[in-house]
Amino acid sequence: MAQTGGLVQLASPQGGRLLSLLPPLHVALLHANAILPDMAALAQALADPSRFPQGPPALALISGPSKTADIEGIMIRGVHGPGRLEVVLWS
Repeated sequence: MAQTGGLVQLASPQGGRLLSLLPPLHVALLHANAILPDMAALAQALADPSRFPQGPPALALISGPSKTADIEGIMIRGVHGPGRLEVVLWS
């Protein structure tokens, strides 16, 4: 998504999200025409029955390394998920 710089990762019943959480580097291949301008465009795309006839899929919005401050209020980065995300665009 252009507005947030986040990567939208769709999941299927066969999986899809788990593998992106394991490696230290996640490389995503993305066609330039797949870039959505904002959250409204994402909502519209997910509601499109021609794209998702069985309803919207589960998804993750990836915008950077994970972080948490659950334990003693101390911020910890990179608890799970890749430490680095690279997006390769082509047109």
